[in-house]
Amino acid sequence: GWNIRYEFSSGDLDCALQTLRMFVLDAAASGGGHQILSATQEEGAECVPWRALRYMTGEIHYGGRVTDENDRRLLGTMLEKCYDASVVSAPGGHAFGPDGSYAAPRTGDHAATLAALRALPQHDPPEVFGLHASADIAFNLREGRLLLDTVLSIQPSAAGGGAGAGGSTKEQQVVAIAEDILRQLPARLEVDKASVTSNPFAALPSGHDNSLGVVLAQETLRYNGLLSTLSTSLTELVCAMRGQVAMSAELEAASNALCNNQVPDAWQRAAYPSLKPLASWVANFRRRVDVLADWLYTGQPAAFWLPGLFFPQGFLTAVLQNHARMSRTPIDRLAFCFDVLPRAADGAAAPAGGHGSRDSKDLPGSVTSGVIVTGLHLEGAGWDERTCALAPPRPRQMTAPLPPVHFRPEEVPAGGCTAGDSDGGMYACPLYKTSVRAGVLSTTGQSTNFVMHVQLPCAAGTDASTYVLSGVAALCALDGDE
Repeated sequence: GWNIRYEFSSGDLDCALQTLRMFVLDAAASGGGHQILSATQEEGAECVPWRALRYMTGEIHYGGRVTDENDRRLLGTMLEKCYDASVVSAPGGHAFGPDGSYAAPRTGDHAATLAALRALPQHDPPEVFGLHASADIAFNLREGRLLLDTVLSIQPSAAGGGAGAGGSTKEQQVVAIAEDILRQLPARLEVDKASVTSNPFAALPSGHDNSLGVVLAQETLRYNGLLSTLSTSLTELVCAMRGQVAMSAELEAASNALCNNQVPDAWQRAAYPSLKPLASWVANFRRRVDVLADWLYTGQPAAFWLPGLFFPQGFLTAVLQNHARMSRTPIDRLAFCFDVLPRAADGAAAPAGGHGSRDSKDLPGSVTSGVIVTGLHLEGAGWDERTCALAPPRPRQMTAPLPPVHFRPEEVPAGGCTAGDSDGGMYACPLYKTSVRAGVLSTTGQSTNFVMHVQLPCAAGTDASTYVLSGVAALCALDGDE
């Protein structure tokens, strides 16, 4: 579905209907009503100008409200299904949805229209909108979490003072949680202790600066800053709970969040985007630092765990910069091509322990350019190992792991297709940091939660529009444990 909830109004619908009526009547007046039924995709003086009709509706009437580029693609795909010659020329009438229950009456009289409306189901199944049946489950889970979070936010805080026998006060619970997290915090990352034999900051063979080394230094700085925030916040919270320092509003909010298994707002402001509850968030944070420490102290890994980075967009840009310097190609002429590797390459993925593969022999074939990325998940679709293509998700499966992907820089000819284009049986799958998908609109016109488009092969008998309507996306991080 949509990444952002838009406030489409009845005025938008009225404008779209008036434009549709005007175009259809003009086509009927110029060539007769029979010409409409024989209209094709090509515009002519005697047929409905479908392309212009889609543009007016998608770019002007509704498009003015749609700010997300991937939502604009979804809107255009929806209109291609509705504003098309097949809608009026299909034998037996056109139906939306696989079961044919949403079909327009062939006659336009009042009685037939009322009968068709009364025959519509009371509940709209997700398949009518191009979504998988699991979309209903995902929606209900999301609404359930929102309800529980609301209930937790309004419940009264436990009173201090004497607790019942065998019980504990809120202060004791908060202190226990805070001290447990403090014990789990990893050590700070020390750049001056970086590997000497496999120096991750070493220059490229061409003599140019290593852009990945710059990314590593920036990520180290960010994680050290987050470590300092967590350590300071938890230490002050323990002291405040013991009455050694004054309790501030921020510390009070942090104590309530810890009791509710939520990440405090002060931590979220200093951290990367994440929807995980507190326990999963702490475990994921330790794993991130461990993977970064492995890169820093033992050298560049054979594969990179993309979800472990604060700013994955900067990492991917650095990969292009390194290739541009090595090949002496302008960076604006480079784009990524994508090869999904066999699942056997999953030895490169960071396991529960945290570290990625250090040996390129674990990977299928040598990688002479680009990087191998692991840790991605598909939402709204699965992955068929046999055909190496997208596949429908399994029943009740919300997400599916994506095998390691080789991000391979290639020179793009001038005027070539952009990264978001889907062509040749490929789907330009949007990659997001979290499942929320929406984020702050950046100067590029994309959400800050959006990373890039990854070209993935479509299953046989499907095209890119199938996955656009299904809202298929790749995610760096899941909402719970991974």
